Amino acid sequence: MFYKYVSEEWIDNILRDRLIRFSQFKALNDPFESLILFDPEDTKRVAKDFFKKEGQNVIGFCDEMSDPNFIGTRFMNNNFNDNFGILSLSKNKNNLLMWSHYTNNYKGFVIGFNSEHNFFSGKYLHDDGQPYLLRNVLYTDKRRIVKLNAYDIMNFFCEKPIEWAYEKEVRIFKILPKTNKYCEIDQFGQKICLYKFPKDLIQEVIIGHNIEPELRKKVIQYCFELNNEIKVYETTLSKTKYEIEFNKL
Repeated sequence: MFYKYVSEEWIDNILRDRLIRFSQFKALNDPFESLILFDPEDTKRVAKDFFKKEGQNVIGFCDEMSDPNFIGTRFMNNNFNDNFGILSLSKNKNNLLMWSHYTNNYKGFVIGFNSEHNFFSGKYLHDDGQPYLLRNVLYTDKRRIVKLNAYDIMNFFCEKPIEWAYEKEVRIFKILPKTNKYCEIDQFGQKICLYKFPKDLIQEVIIGHNIEPELRKKVIQYCFELNNEIKVYETTLSKTKYEIEFNKL
């Protein structure tokens, strides 16, 4: 099963409307997500070949491209951030840090998605005919020097510093359309793009023990209306260990 930790503000979107966000790189909480460290020599070579075909002068541009961080920033701003979305999920449902950080200190909830569903296999197509691409995140203590090819770029998008390893993250990628009727703007100035997911994707929902009573009722009601086979749990803190326990409702 794959899990999504969310704060209480997402109850209506996710459980009532079956809408979930695919976030741009600049909306993610790791600042290195949007800082591609390109190999400057490889990038110069690709650029020279391109400009030569186009009959343009590349000398000044190549001087700028000697800085790998400059290249990565330009590439992310011009090519990827507004056009590429990520849905971050976890293989872990009982991490204390994630419950505190992502559910607003147990005021939100965790959704358990069926990892065997076609949604995660590449066979599920969205309304626009696109398949979803699932990848595991690799945690490392060394920044990747990225060559300008699709294989290296995709591997970069699936790497994070070793400090994030406790999240046990898997990612789903999607190309974002130019317009989306559900878009709003978040605190980072990024569009909030929401997409429908299949009705039978959710298998369980775990409610945080600090949730407001009225919201608790709403979560239970929405789960029953969505699929009465969804298992609903509520967290409690262990009396003897540094652990979370789940009580079935």
